[in-house]
Amino acid sequence: MFHFFITVGIFLMAVINKGLVNISWGWRLGFAVQCFPCVVIIGLTICVLPESPKYLIKRGNIEDARRALMLLGRGTAELEKVVDFEIRSAEEELAKLEQAG
Repeated sequence: MFHFFITVGIFLMAVINKGLVNISWGWRLGFAVQCFPCVVIIGLTICVLPESPKYLIKRGNIEDARRALMLLGRGTAELEKVVDFEIRSAEEELAKLEQAG
């Protein structure tokens, strides 16, 4: 499926660029069209995704990390157990990293 969408994107840009070939500033418009989906995806990602649970645990915000993991794990069977396991694992990994220097 990934290859299909890449191919569709290449085809669409070829068609758009073909239409812009006679415009002196058309190459700029071609770049803008290609950048638009990236800006939309980055903007949505920043607005929708919570901060990294591991970052929150490292900062000592365990409850915020728990909320983030609950949000990311919606629909998971036995969500509480999974969240507790992930928090313990992250705390252990961070402790090992601190010991290693």
